[in-house]
Amino acid sequence: MSGFFKKRQHPIKIIGYTTKLFWLLLIPLARSLIAVKFNVATWLAGWWLDMIVVGIMFLYAFFRWFFVTFEIRQDEIYANTGFFGFVKVRIPYSKVCTVSCSQGLIYRAFGAYNVYIDTNSGNSLKSDLKLTVNGFHIVKLKKYSKAETLKKTPFSYSPRKRNMIAFSFLFSSTLSGIILFLTLIIQSSRIVGRELETRFFDTLNSYAQAFAVNLPYYVVIFAMVVFLGWLYSFSINMFRHFNFEVTRTDRHLIISSGAVTRRFHILSLDKINYIDIQQSLLMKVFKICSVHLHCTGYGKSRREIAVLIPVTTVSVVEKTMGLLLPEIKNTDVSLRPRVRNIMRFLWPPIWLCLGIPTAAIIVAYFVTGWSDIIRFVALMLEIPSIWLLIVKASSIFTTGVGINRDYATFSYCRFYKFHKVIVNVKDVSKISIYQTPMQYLAKNASFKINTHGESNTYHTIKNFPLIKAQRFYHRLKKEI
Repeated sequence: MSGFFKKRQHPIKIIGYTTKLFWLLLIPLARSLIAVKFNVATWLAGWWLDMIVVGIMFLYAFFRWFFVTFEIRQDEIYANTGFFGFVKVRIPYSKVCTVSCSQGLIYRAFGAYNVYIDTNSGNSLKSDLKLTVNGFHIVKLKKYSKAETLKKTPFSYSPRKRNMIAFSFLFSSTLSGIILFLTLIIQSSRIVGRELETRFFDTLNSYAQAFAVNLPYYVVIFAMVVFLGWLYSFSINMFRHFNFEVTRTDRHLIISSGAVTRRFHILSLDKINYIDIQQSLLMKVFKICSVHLHCTGYGKSRREIAVLIPVTTVSVVEKTMGLLLPEIKNTDVSLRPRVRNIMRFLWPPIWLCLGIPTAAIIVAYFVTGWSDIIRFVALMLEIPSIWLLIVKASSIFTTGVGINRDYATFSYCRFYKFHKVIVNVKDVSKISIYQTPMQYLAKNASFKINTHGESNTYHTIKNFPLIKAQRFYHRLKKEI
């Protein structure tokens, strides 16, 4: 029996193979059993069809678990996957980019782990191999996947707790938080009934009426939904990246984090595509930044950020990077846009700033009686548009490209975020130079640079003098 379970996933995976509707069927079954005061005969007579459906779902899940087998060998991972084990998967450790492991509260109680294994040949939306395994499988996987002879003492970096709070504060998405928070309320109401959803929105309305002394009630409701959405996103980021630690060995980076759900990732150094130093405008002002890295499999999980160094000062980042990844050389930017072409950066946000009030006036003209709400929505949209205009005006002084031997640097601004990408020229898969009609007249050009990975990742750096851009294009193309 021990050999039987060693080659199969943890039995809790049987529950994972059932459909989402499985739980929605169990709840009314349990309610009906309580309603008939545990009279099993009456319960079976009324709910026999639902019992058969639940039985079929569970039986299907059991057979799927039974036929999926795997082996963690000394030089590879071998698995029979698919619905009935017909798909054979063989992944040599030399091809593995990232081995990720997560363990939530429920899995921790049963000693189970979710393992995700990724290579550059997989799907950008899901892992090449996903298994739910026992603790002894994790020990073997760690032993084989990062087996190496340490030539020096491993270096570890763990940020301060206040830096983690700042990281969660700066990288919490209000929009995604609102969507996730409202989805949680609606999904929960489907399980426990519509009462939860009704009470939530009734509570918001009562608070709106209480605070809306000098403000319209819809303004208060909007502000509360935005705050709750941001708070939800902030809490998720805090719990997910709590106890963050990164360790450098000879050939791997080992990253661990998590308070409720514990995670660790084993990243192969030779599979890292590039690092990305990110800043917002305020972060630039206060000389702080965070370092992200692009390695297939890391950050693929839902709501996970592929961070290497959370928010800290630029000086700390430079020292830490020198110990974590001394092979990656920071290259100075040698080619920049001309300041006189600043309008090439400003036109998109300018049109956005002008378009929002224009659209609001047109809508208010045709939709009478909603003018106050339309003006409020237009104002809320105009604020981030003006901020985007300020960010784009600053970006002309930070945009640029550079190359020095084995490494190239691409600095650019995407939406509200400043990026400084450092990549080995061997990991650049394609470089394109192009001109828009306006750039053709101004004798400017832009770059579109693709980097290696399982997804089509590219970096767009805009508005360089044409002749200098062509020189850089030929130089980088020669190095690739």
